[in-house]
Amino acid sequence: MKGVSCLLLLSAGLTAQPASENQANASAIRKLNSTLLTLKDGTSRNLVGRQLAADIASVADHDHRPSPAHVKVLADELAAGLPTGNLRAERLSQVTTPIVEVLQSAGTSTIGFYESVSRAEKALVALGVPAQYARSIAERLKTIGKQVRGPEGFPVDRVRPLMR
Repeated sequence: MKGVSCLLLLSAGLTAQPASENQANASAIRKLNSTLLTLKDGTSRNLVGRQLAADIASVADHDHRPSPAHVKVLADELAAGLPTGNLRAERLSQVTTPIVEVLQSAGTSTIGFYESVSRAEKALVALGVPAQYARSIAERLKTIGKQVRGPEGFPVDRVRPLMR
């Protein structure tokens, strides 16, 4: 029994994110929230979209950057689709947290990646974004995530028997 509990503790410790990574993600979430919250102040959606694109690009892993054109389209759709009446940082975090997770998803599980995209879509609907529009934004996020993640797998070469 003692061995099982030690094994559980060891596996939990190995899968935990380093504190610096958690702080970086929290900082990125605050940055995205701050930009999106300027919509409440009447800031132009075009200006917010531009700033949001820059914020998203800065959050992405430096070794796995998504296409700037795709990031711009995602940012513009997000800025255009959010209703400004009930924007609050804690509610926005339900959208921005999975966005940051997707941007940092290189080397993570495929299931976790798709769960993050799904959570972003559900959070957008909860914020009042029409379901079809939320789906479109989620698809754009998935496209960016696939660019960040790289190929899902590599083709397997067929094994050929040795000639004698």
